[in-house]
Amino acid sequence: MADEQEPLIHIDEDWKSQVEKEREALDDEVENVSEEGEERPELSLFEYHVSGIAANCTIALGLVGQEGEQVMVDIPMARQMIDTLIMLKEKTEGNLSEGEAANLDEAVTELERVFIIREQQVSEMQMNQPPDATPPGIIQ
Repeated sequence: MADEQEPLIHIDEDWKSQVEKEREALDDEVENVSEEGEERPELSLFEYHVSGIAANCTIALGLVGQEGEQVMVDIPMARQMIDTLIMLKEKTEGNLSEGEAANLDEAVTELERVFIIREQQVSEMQMNQPPDATPPGIIQ
C-alpha cells in the first residue's frame, strides 16, 4: 500500500483573475457614470486636487455639513483656500488643458461669489453677538 499515490487535484485559479479583471472594468465604468446615467469624464490629477481644495473651502464656508449638526463657518480658512486656488491659476497659466483651466476658473469664480455673501453674513451676525462670543470670522 505504500505504493499508492495520492490523487492529483487540479485547482483552476484562472477564473479568479478573470473575475477580478471583469470587476475592475465594471468599477471603471461605474465611476465614470453620474447619478443621472450620464458618463462623466475622468478627472486629471490636477482637477482632482482643485476639487479637493474647493471642497475644503465649501466646508469652511459652512455650505457642507451633516444633518442635525451645527455648521461652522471659518472665513479666514475659506479665504486661504480661495487664495490657494488663485495662486494655482496664476502659476499654471498656459500649462493647463482647456477643461482644467475652465474647471479652475469656475471654482474660483463661484467660491469668491459665495465667500463675499458669507463674509457679509458673518459680519452682520458678529455685530449682533456679545463681544466675548467667538473669534472673528468664525461662527458656530
